[in-house]
Amino acid sequence: PTDSLRVMKMIFTVIFVSPLLFFTVYLLTFDFSLSSIEINSIYNLGILAIIAIVLPGTNSISNKILRTIQPSDPLQSRMAKFQTSMIVRLAGWEALGLFSIICMMDNTNAVILGFFIISIGGLFMNYPSIRNLGSSIQLSPEETQELKN
Repeated sequence: PTDSLRVMKMIFTVIFVSPLLFFTVYLLTFDFSLSSIEINSIYNLGILAIIAIVLPGTNSISNKILRTIQPSDPLQSRMAKFQTSMIVRLAGWEALGLFSIICMMDNTNAVILGFFIISIGGLFMNYPSIRNLGSSIQLSPEETQELKN
C-alpha cells in the first residue's frame, strides 16, 4: 500500500509539473504582455468546451470508478481504483492547463491566464494525500497508520 501511494504521488507530480514546465517555456519564448480578450477567437471555444464537457466528463468518470469501491475490498484493490480515478480526474485539469498555454500563445489576456491558474489549483486540490485517499476509499485507522509508515 505504501508503494502504491508513492506511485500515485509520482504520477501526480508528473501531471502537475508538466503544465508548469510548458508555462515556463512559454514565458521564456514568447512576449508575455496582457492584452484585451478576443471574443471571436476559436481558442475561447476550446476552453469553453474543456470547461463544459471535459472537466465534468472526467469528474463523472472518476466518481463512477470511486463508486465501485467497497469498504470490504482489499486495500490494494481500493488504492488501484483510486489511482485510476485520480489519473482520469487529473487529465481533465491538465487538459485545461495545457490548452490555456496554447491559447496564450495566440492571445495573452487575464482571463486565459486565470484559466491556467484555476487548472493548477484544480490539480493541486487533487493531490493524493492520505486525507484525500481516506475520504475516497474509506480507510480504517489501521490502514491509515500503515500508509503513514
